Amino acid sequence: NNNDSIIHFEDIVIKAICVANWDKNGDGELSKNEACNILSIGNKFASNTNIRSFRELQFFSKITEIPVGAFEGCSNLFSIEIPENVEVVNSSAFKNCTSLVFVKFLGNKVNRICGGGQSIRHYATSSDPNHVEDEFTISAGDGAFGNCTSLKAIHIPSSVQIIEESSFAKCTNLQSVTFGENSQLSNIKGTSTSGAFAGCVSLSSITIPANVFN
Repeated sequence: NNNDSIIHFEDIVIKAICVANWDKNGDGELSKNEACNILSIGNKFASNTNIRSFRELQFFSKITEIPVGAFEGCSNLFSIEIPENVEVVNSSAFKNCTSLVFVKFLGNKVNRICGGGQSIRHYATSSDPNHVEDEFTISAGDGAFGNCTSLKAIHIPSSVQIIEESSFAKCTNLQSVTFGENSQLSNIKGTSTSGAFAGCVSLSSITIPANVFN
């Protein structure tokens, strides 16, 4: 059964984290079968400065979002492949991934690349009846790819509809942004200071798809 085959990780640190969290049968390996049953990666990788490559994330085929801060501060992460069923790349997902060069979206289901600089209402799961929700603000640098200073090019899948404020803020080496054919992008959000591409001083060309109204 090919789906039960062992995943061969390029990065031993990534492998160690995956095995520690998701090796269900205790064989010290992660199989494709184990990976495809994982529903969320949480923040197991956040702030880990030793991880470099996570192309094998592609096998986590049931995850539908890259969580808030999932890889924030992974300053040596160089390469990642985003699984085909991911629909949302959340705020700060790759913030301060200052070595990130290679980002590949494997699917065409991502509809939102989240930003920062907006107030978010967070509905608490607390049992305290008086504590219904808190409001907190994600600051302008907290976009999904904020401060990814090594990122030179990004290809946005045609499924993406919204690129929020500060999504790519301070990506100072970003030179090329391309969009999939028949792009569904309708909204690039933000003001001059918190624009989706604020501080992208190297960005020489971007062809905005025809149906963008902002």
